[in-house]
Amino acid sequence: MRFIENLSVTVIIPVLNEEATIEGLLTFLCERHDRRLNKIIIVDGGSTDQTIEISKRFDVLVLQSEKKNRASQMNLGARHIASGFLYFLHADSIPPVSYLDDLEKSVKNGSLAGSFRLQFIGGPWLLRLNAFLTRFQGMAFRGGDQSLFIEVMLFQRLKGYDEHFNIMEEYDLIRRILRVTSFSIIPKPVKVSTRKYADNNYLKVSLANYRAIRMFLKGENPVKIAIFYKNYLSKIR
Repeated sequence: MRFIENLSVTVIIPVLNEEATIEGLLTFLCERHDRRLNKIIIVDGGSTDQTIEISKRFDVLVLQSEKKNRASQMNLGARHIASGFLYFLHADSIPPVSYLDDLEKSVKNGSLAGSFRLQFIGGPWLLRLNAFLTRFQGMAFRGGDQSLFIEVMLFQRLKGYDEHFNIMEEYDLIRRILRVTSFSIIPKPVKVSTRKYADNNYLKVSLANYRAIRMFLKGENPVKIAIFYKNYLSKIR
């Protein structure tokens, strides 16, 4: 078991027009603040709604990215942190109430990187199967909705997210993590919005996800994957 005297976690949230979700997430995080939570960083990709104004009501660092790209936004946030652990979280997700305890336990058990399981808020019943599968290892069962934590030094060693990816950036990072260390799955769920399924439908989103993963595993150009995904589905953030 690894000895961690003072766990330091920085939450990094990439945003783009998230006025409907960001207040609830920041309220949740700030209400559960303790010494282990070093900082919350909001990295905006060019919002035109009230996302930034809402975020500035909270004790968080707000950064403006020149690029509307989640990988670039998350890398920008990470560059402001020199040590400890990074916890990347989507704006439409809510981690477990005990997420800091869970991260601390995982780190003390030797984890340098990992994620939580997934639980969808509402949506078609078939999403329960999708959520169930996130308890297993394997690239097909991963994704950014589950959030991702990683030691700063390891993140820097891997040179962060590959900014060529506009989607699938988490898959690429996890693949590189697995080349040098293990990837832990914490047995508690992050709750995530089903808005993508509401804007499209279960079958269409599932087919898009399947094809995007296949394209990624075959080594297709990241731009090509992003173009396919965003043309196939509507209202993708």
